[in-house]
Amino acid sequence: MEKYFEKVKQTITSITSNHQKFLTKIKSKCNFQFAIVDYRDHKPEGDYIYHKCDFTNHTAAMKYVMNLKSGSGGDIPEAVLDGLDAACALNWRQNADHLLFHILDAPPHGKIYTKRDDKWPNGCPCGKTAQNILQAMKNKQIAYHILPCSNEINMMIAEFKNHIDLQISTFNDKITFEDAIAKHVFEQLKDTEMTLKKN
Repeated sequence: MEKYFEKVKQTITSITSNHQKFLTKIKSKCNFQFAIVDYRDHKPEGDYIYHKCDFTNHTAAMKYVMNLKSGSGGDIPEAVLDGLDAACALNWRQNADHLLFHILDAPPHGKIYTKRDDKWPNGCPCGKTAQNILQAMKNKQIAYHILPCSNEINMMIAEFKNHIDLQISTFNDKITFEDAIAKHVFEQLKDTEMTLKKN
């Protein structure tokens, strides 16, 4: 995953520099805020479950990304549900558009998400469930976008779709990682502009 850290930093810069004027036009006193949750796994498979940087300006967010280090445990699944739960619990502003971009290459623990070897085949050892977390996400009106970095998460995506209307953002040689995210940010800004004009 480490190869994506620089891409995240570039994306934050791009969103801020290319879309801040448009955001200010729509909502004169608003600005972009960024938050980051990086998760690994439960011990002994991982050295920590998750760390977070709550909503802040783009400079502080990029500094946080620069200090990230990738890691992996003994099995394929990771503490995905714990990471999503932490993301839902961030300090989301009430009168703002909420976008969550989930970059991952491994599924959560549980046989409904993977056929790989799994230390916790019955699911998250903390008892967290996708149903509860994704419902909380819907309650907070968080638009959930997944950027899959491998086919390991196909079962997870299929299961998550039973609980939430998520978006899959793909990137390749023609559509860059940065463009895939920036496109959704711009579309959300356009939707917000149209909504405000109607009101």
